[in-house]
Amino acid sequence: MALDLFKRVETRKGLFAVEKITLIYNLLTSILILFLFQRMDHPWHMLLDRAMIAAMTFLLMYLYRLAPCKFSAFVRIVIQMSLLSFEFNRFFPNLDHVFATAEEFIFNGQPAIWFCHTFPYLIVSEAFNMGYFFYYPMMLIVALFYFIYKFEWFEKMSFVLVTSFFIYYLIYIFVPVAGPQFYFPAIG
Repeated sequence: MALDLFKRVETRKGLFAVEKITLIYNLLTSILILFLFQRMDHPWHMLLDRAMIAAMTFLLMYLYRLAPCKFSAFVRIVIQMSLLSFEFNRFFPNLDHVFATAEEFIFNGQPAIWFCHTFPYLIVSEAFNMGYFFYYPMMLIVALFYFIYKFEWFEKMSFVLVTSFFIYYLIYIFVPVAGPQFYFPAIG
């Protein structure tokens, strides 16, 4: 199978959708940094990081115009995907007690505990741990699959993955919960 990494592709002027959503996320988190400025450990560093991400995005867009090939498109998109991170959830109060109370009210118990009692097997817990650990490698594998086998869908798939990630973390910023593995041992 020939990848034709340096085969010229149809050029698109401007930003890819994944780059646009990354810049929007950077803008939103920069505004959040400004609001939480006094409570953060290193806000200037975080703002500088976001400025560098924006500059790198526009530089890669310019370089892509010089050499529009599959490889340069891959670099543009994978770099955006590699920037997925967050650091705001520790500034908001933990809401585990609210969700545990809601579960008690709705289900008259804790579904997480029922699940653990129903499936106490090591293979089940290890499968869940592997799923959590494999989250980022899985995104890379899916991106590589689309890059190699379905390049015409590569940008769209990357946009869906990155946008889903950003939506999840924007929700997580404002609804910070750790989950039952942390609050059940604390309450006995």
